Amino acid sequence: MADLDYRQLCEEILDAIGGAENVATMGFCMTRLRFTLKDPSKADDVKARQVKGIKGVAKAGGQYQLVIGTGEVEKYANAMKEIATFESADYSGVGNVKITDLVLDVLMGSIAPWLGALMGSLFIQALLSLFSQIGLLSASSGTYQFFNTLSGAATYFMPIFIGFTCAEKLGTNRYIGALIGAIMIYPAMMSAVTEGTVNIFGLPIRDFSYTGTAIPTILACVLLKYVEKFAKKVVPQVIYIFGVTMLELIIVVPLVYLVIGPLGTMIMNLVVGFINWVSNTIGFLAPAFVSLLLPFMVMAGLHVGLFGIIFSMIGTLGYDPIIMPSFMVYNVGVAGTALAYALKNKDPEKKSTGFSSALAGILGISEPSLFGVVFQDKTCMLATMIGMFIAGAITGLAGYKVTAPISQSIFSIPAAAGLPGNVAAAAISFVATIVCNFVATYVLLSLREKKQ
Repeated sequence: MADLDYRQLCEEILDAIGGAENVATMGFCMTRLRFTLKDPSKADDVKARQVKGIKGVAKAGGQYQLVIGTGEVEKYANAMKEIATFESADYSGVGNVKITDLVLDVLMGSIAPWLGALMGSLFIQALLSLFSQIGLLSASSGTYQFFNTLSGAATYFMPIFIGFTCAEKLGTNRYIGALIGAIMIYPAMMSAVTEGTVNIFGLPIRDFSYTGTAIPTILACVLLKYVEKFAKKVVPQVIYIFGVTMLELIIVVPLVYLVIGPLGTMIMNLVVGFINWVSNTIGFLAPAFVSLLLPFMVMAGLHVGLFGIIFSMIGTLGYDPIIMPSFMVYNVGVAGTALAYALKNKDPEKKSTGFSSALAGILGISEPSLFGVVFQDKTCMLATMIGMFIAGAITGLAGYKVTAPISQSIFSIPAAAGLPGNVAAAAISFVATIVCNFVATYVLLSLREKKQ
């Protein structure tokens, strides 16, 4: 697809979704363009699917999403920004917007743009852990320390990334959003809070580390959006260039430390507590049930919103025992389905679709299998549900845990080395998932053939 005219394709996309004037917001994640449309009825799904490079259309969370795929979506997004301007949140003119849709839109828009960078850096950490355990690299060596520090920076500075992307999504000053994220993890401030040597107008500041957190920074940027509007109205023009920023910081940062931070922490603790309750209540079946939801969440593009929960789980417990292991079952599961689909089909085109989709799923890219196989064939969809539920239960019994939110694939097996016995658990999950989905799909397709 290297020779594609992305500007022309984006013109075709805009024509299919009602024109640039019908777009309230535009963003993208690792595999899709995401639009909030002022009038969704103006979008022509058939026309959108006919644009070269578009693999599917999904609608959820108040968004109109075009599935493109890893590696290409950013080229479309960059071209789209060259021909139209709608990259900040402007919901004026959008009818009947649900609060849940707004929350999901902001959450996904804050996390999706930098998720690939985070996954890439965290995978370095996973490899270091593996190399250390098998004796290829000593954990005390300078090389290990260098790359471990390199990898850890992404998690440590997460509030800065989120501050930038969330502020951009909300249409407020993204540099001030990043600055507020930086202040939240500023080592001198964190040390002073821990030691109890600072307060705000006599009010104590709760000792809590915001490194590696998402929700507090997002809430801070929501507050910043409204404070910025106020500041721009009251600051005299003569000091406008620095006065707006100064007033924003004076108002927002104290409220972040006194109210927003503790509120975000409380929300994170409630979410982690709920996940623990689910895990304790249904035990090893937890990944099985979550796995069943993921195909539909990915189809709708809602899965990105789960990463806020995943960050909270890993930040609090040190690992995620449910959601990311379920992604292993989902990614590899649809690959197993696609492989059986390829072997059972005589049509060369369907065989090619199945084999290529299976390879992509094994490498952690599920959309080709999901849109090209699972949701194109009811038998494959039923087989996928059966296979993933069984494999999810096996994954729960094996006790597979994920310590870093990296894409779940065959590469996740060595990346699981951070916890004792976790590599074996990851391998069991991977093998069980591809076998269960392959067998379920092959058997059901064979039974369908006999009936015909």
